[in-house]
Amino acid sequence: MRAARVDHTLAQQDEVISKSFHGRHGRAYLMNNVVNVSTGEREDRILITGLHNGGRYLLQSLRDSDREEV
Repeated sequence: MRAARVDHTLAQQDEVISKSFHGRHGRAYLMNNVVNVSTGEREDRILITGLHNGGRYLLQSLRDSDREEV
């Protein structure tokens, strides 16, 4: 899996559990393990499928100013 707008690898294809999620800004994926990201504060979110706990993920970059939310 690669980030859509930048050339960053997020996970191996076999780490993808499901592609049938939709987030606030489009498609979302459920993955077992990801790389090259840092995590934000976890929070409860009410989704169509119920209450879920999760957080924002930011792509790691050589410079902090290049971080992009995914």
